Formats: sequence, C-alpha cells, structure tokens
Amino acid sequence: MSLVLLIIFAFVSGLCLLLVGPMLMGGRMEALALLLVLVTQLFPLRGIASFAAASHHRNRLSLTAFVLLLAELLSMIALVLLPYFSTKTFIVLLELYLSFTVTVKAVGTFLYAKQGQWSQFVPSVVVWVAGTQLFWFILFGDPQQKEGAVFFTCGFLLTVFGTGQLCDFISLVTRNRRVKGVLSNIRLALPDITGLLVPLRTAELLPEETLCSTEADPTGQVEVLFQVSAKGIALAGHCELCVDGETYTYGAYDPDSARLFHTLGDGILFRAPREEYLTWCMEHERKKIISYTLKLNGEQETALRKQLAAFEEELVPWEPTLSPRAYASQVQKLGNVRFYRVTKGRFRTYFIPTINCVSLTDHLLEKAGIGHAVIMGIKTPGAYMDHLERLYLTDKGTVTGRRVYTKAVREKGAEEENYERKK
Repeated sequence: MSLVLLIIFAFVSGLCLLLVGPMLMGGRMEALALLLVLVTQLFPLRGIASFAAASHHRNRLSLTAFVLLLAELLSMIALVLLPYFSTKTFIVLLELYLSFTVTVKAVGTFLYAKQGQWSQFVPSVVVWVAGTQLFWFILFGDPQQKEGAVFFTCGFLLTVFGTGQLCDFISLVTRNRRVKGVLSNIRLALPDITGLLVPLRTAELLPEETLCSTEADPTGQVEVLFQVSAKGIALAGHCELCVDGETYTYGAYDPDSARLFHTLGDGILFRAPREEYLTWCMEHERKKIISYTLKLNGEQETALRKQLAAFEEELVPWEPTLSPRAYASQVQKLGNVRFYRVTKGRFRTYFIPTINCVSLTDHLLEKAGIGHAVIMGIKTPGAYMDHLERLYLTDKGTVTGRRVYTKAVREKGAEEENYERKK
C-alpha cells in the first residue's frame, strides 16, 4: 500500500471508529448498523488496493489471491445485510471470537506461569479473567443487560483501536522526529483476519528480484525476512531475523514435543547460512522471500547484540531426529546449520498464536530503536510486516530497503546468462 493510501486509510478508519465507539457505549443501537456499513467499506480495501496495484505493475496474482479477495467481498455483503436479520447473529459471532480469545489467553497464561515469566503473566491473566467473565455473562446473563454489555465492550475496543489508528495518521504526516518516534513505534493491530493476508499480497504486489548476497562487510545491516506461499499454512507467512549473513529461525521443529493439535511444542531455534537456506526455501518449499533491510547505527547494533547474547544464554545444542518428513531434518542437509533448544525464558515453549516467530523477532529488535509492535490478539507475521511497512514509508534512515526474492526470478536470470554465453 502506498504512503498516500496508508495515510487516508489511517485517518478515515481512525475517525470512523472514534465516532462509532462512543455511540455503541451509549447504547445507541443504530450505531451497530453504522458500524457494519463502515467496516464493510474498510474490510476489503487492502485487497482491492493490492489487486489494483498489482494490475498496474503487471504482476500475475495467484488463484489464492483472487479467492481471498472474493471471500472478502462476500463477507462485506453479508455484514451489510446482517442488521436486517437480527442483532443476535452479531452476538453469536462475538461469542465465538471471545471463546477463541479466552482459550488462547488461558494457554498463554499457563505457559507464562510455568516458565516464571511474571511480567508477561500478570497482564495475560488480567485479560484472561476479564474475557472469561464477559464470555460467561454474554452466554448466561440477562438478555437486556447482556446486549448492553456487548455494545459497551465493542464500543470501548473500537475507541482504543480508533485512537491507535489516528496516532498512526499523526506519525505518518508529522515531521517532528520525537513525536514520530513515540507514535510510529507502537502498532495496535486490529484483530481482523485480513492481517493474515498481508505477506501474500505484499509478495505478489512488489517486483520480483534475484536473491542478492550480503555485503562484504555486513556490520550494522540486519534483515527481517518473511517467507510466504500461496498454499497451506505458509499462506500466513513466517518471520525470521538475519544478522551477519545468518538467519535466526524459531519454531516448534521437534515433532516429538508437539501437542495440542500441533499448536504447542518445545521452542527450537536454528541458525543457517542466508544464501543457502533462502535458496533452498525458494526451490524446494516454493516460497517467496520478503526482505526488509534495517540499517543500524553503533548504539542500535550494540543493543541488538546484547539481546542476542542474552537470548543465546538460554540455548543448548540440539540434534533433530532423522526423519525424511521432518522439516528440521531437511534443513540439516544444507550443512553449516546449527540447532538449539530453548531451555528457559518465555520462548522455551512455542505456541502458534502468541509465543511464535513474530514475538521473538520483535523481542530481539525492541531495544535496537526499531520499536515495539503492540499486537493485540494473534501475533501474525502480517501484523508485524505492517509495522515494518510503516517504518519503511516514514523512516528511510532505519528501514532502508524492501525486496521480494523468488525462485522464478533466479531461473530467469540463469536462462539469460546461459543465452548470453551461447551467443
């Protein structure tokens, strides 16, 4: 999304949410219909803008992108018609969302308590208790009071999110670096499913390039990498950090420790040579790689290396089990790949919705002047990419580059080279 579209989106969405939020808290039922109409206008905006920009750049969108855009348009129509049927449907949808959120928070709270991460445990347990009470009240409470509680909660959340969107707008248009530094480094991500699609749409929108090697002296240069594919779970993307020509990849790569429908497992990190690993991902996994290049000064680099050193103290070497289908075993064949198990700290246990690749990357870069992305709900790579995208558009001194590497471009480059040699 271009800077102009981003500014317009932040202002319009923030203003609309701030107008509708207090109306819902005041019990004005007509605000629900107004809210749904506004949401339907904003919900597919990112997809339509991406489709238009890709057509302008003559990029070929995947079938998955078309299907997702169609699903968003159908959802828009369904939301417009919802008030004409019953507000009970809205309450049922809210109950489903709350049940999922409460379950995720319960697991996260248990993990933080088990690991002794009390700074993470306290806010998590507060949100979990409040969410659980609201869920049971909506499910079994008095019908009139239940409806009032639903609209008050929705109005309050919309007011918070609307304030965050207007803060984004101010950070995008202001030239004051102090104000920009305070506002732009805090990202309140809306809990919408469209955030899951940001990596795929970014990969299909930007021009494809050949994978370039790191500079001879990579000191002070860091990359945040996102792997994405149009199929399977890779549709949501995967976030990695690259420092000194090595990628730091975190996930649940030990199949023997997987539990809770494979959403939970021991935290495993591996370090792999950048070029070999990314080439393998593009050729064998059919991935596209989105790279955001960060240029760090001396103070920022020192802060990052301190974070890495502190995190590496929590690691012990680990050898993956030999299995032809295990991802870790396949990566190990590349050579020069080192695997580690996280033995303490909040990353000891990997949990897909909250303690994942995004939370580790955000943690390592938090004190390096990149800013802390406040992601409410599920911590998706798309939400974190949106945070970096805003920094890229507004702070060229920190986020200096954005590229998309694909296997197709590499093959095309090789064919052209062979053609030139034959001539």
